[in-house]
Amino acid sequence: MKNGICPKCDGTIIVQGVRVIDRSHGGAQQDLSVAVYSNPNAWLFKGQVMTELWACVCGVCGFTELYATNPDVLVKAAVTAQTLGVPKKEDESEPE
Repeated sequence: MKNGICPKCDGTIIVQGVRVIDRSHGGAQQDLSVAVYSNPNAWLFKGQVMTELWACVCGVCGFTELYATNPDVLVKAAVTAQTLGVPKKEDESEPE
């Protein structure tokens, strides 16, 4: 939807840069965010990397897409996690 056209209704009234708000237990507002751990198997200091989300909203049908503010930091953390040897699930094991 960043291109100004809604993928659901082909509408062209797009509101970009919409803040996505999350509320904590105490009711405080904060930006909704996503996280990746660069060392998910660690007991402590898992290397949490976070980035906020923002949205594009179609003004015709209301369809909403979320975007990460800094997707590159998530990618770097995910690559680091893979190189540290995150164990594979049983169904992902390599054939012998």
